[in-house]
Amino acid sequence: MVGKVYFVLVLAVISSCKSSSPNPVDSTVPVKLQDSPRQQNAAQVLVSDSLKPTRSYSIKQHPYYAPHIIGSLSNLVAQHGKSKRNHFYISKVKEYSSGYPDVWIYWKESRILMTWDPNTGSNKKGEYAPEFDLVSLWPRHVYRLDKDLVNGPYADGNDRLTRRAATEIIRDCKLQGDLFVTNHVRLTQ
Repeated sequence: MVGKVYFVLVLAVISSCKSSSPNPVDSTVPVKLQDSPRQQNAAQVLVSDSLKPTRSYSIKQHPYYAPHIIGSLSNLVAQHGKSKRNHFYISKVKEYSSGYPDVWIYWKESRILMTWDPNTGSNKKGEYAPEFDLVSLWPRHVYRLDKDLVNGPYADGNDRLTRRAATEIIRDCKLQGDLFVTNHVRLTQ
């Protein structure tokens, strides 16, 4: 979880800097280290490259997520679903230089955007269970599109999602991600 908090803080710092670029996330932040132009250029590259994924690919190809997609979505629907049929658009896995994967899920029927944080699931006995990743920390990093979005950048803290960012994430999930459809089934324990 530390990697994600760091990523959001870096975005907040860069977003607050003045830039001539129309998209502050794509811009670099000039940093004066010493008088050496080479050192200044290195700092600019490090800051801008840290925001870009080093790899991007389908969740079906990821060694951690792939075996747990259906189980995780089924548990999510069993605990929080209201519709008989549920459509999940899952973004491509984006890996950053830190090695931390970033995955977004758009749940159409519940009008929810959420992140899939790996290694967070546990069963009722408290044992590690990846198929419970999406329900163990509910509602952490779950954004209800009708209630939880904000207009301005990072209003009320850094863990808020703007309407603009949500629109881009949903578009990314639908156009480049994978679609999974599940039926609502109550699991017996």
